[in-house]
Amino acid sequence: MPRKYICPSCKMKTGVNIVYGMPGIDLWEQHERGEVALGGCILEPNQPDRRCLACGHEWQIVRRSEEPDLFMLADLIKVVAFAANKHKNQRRKDHEASPYINHPIALADVLANEAFVTDLNILSAAILHDTIEDTETTEQELIQLFGYRIASIVLEVTDDKTLAKEDRKLAQIQHASHISVEAKTVKLADKICNLRDIISSPPIGWSLERKQVYFKWAEDVVAGLRGTNARLEAIFDGLVLKGYSDFT
Repeated sequence: MPRKYICPSCKMKTGVNIVYGMPGIDLWEQHERGEVALGGCILEPNQPDRRCLACGHEWQIVRRSEEPDLFMLADLIKVVAFAANKHKNQRRKDHEASPYINHPIALADVLANEAFVTDLNILSAAILHDTIEDTETTEQELIQLFGYRIASIVLEVTDDKTLAKEDRKLAQIQHASHISVEAKTVKLADKICNLRDIISSPPIGWSLERKQVYFKWAEDVVAGLRGTNARLEAIFDGLVLKGYSDFT
């Protein structure tokens, strides 16, 4: 059921109806794709909390009070189950050798509960983002099970493993500004989770210098993602500051 957003200051209906609305996404781009209808108050794009340009009132997205969409919930659980099975024998490189599935779930948690992202395609792609790169999963498998859009987002954030590691890292920097808004959102969450892990539980054997190099590289990647989601970018910037403080 679509949401209806109302500017409480000018009392005008904004006319924005989003089935799975995502704070921070460019509304004009969504409008061009036919995903939302714009009318009533003029909204400032690329803001996590919209500002009505008709009256200047800054207003926040209010979550729906009705029962959750059970079809959306079922689809998301299907995604989690698939990813858990694909990553079942994999471990992170931290001292605890924590289950790898913790990482993609952490991405979805950041998106849903810190950036208030509700777009099912983005949340699903976040959970699946390492399946093609790090497991035997194929593009066709994702398309068949979850649809073309989710599979395409996963592909956008998948490194080319035929390249050397340094070339892959350079490619991430070069491609960051050219991927879709959805893929940029997933990549932002990925970098946030990686920085948090390096600060709190880094991979075994990582020196101070290696941590500093990773943080600098992450900054270079995120430079191409700017303007995607202000909440995620603020979280990332805070982690960079903490990292540099801890690592100097």
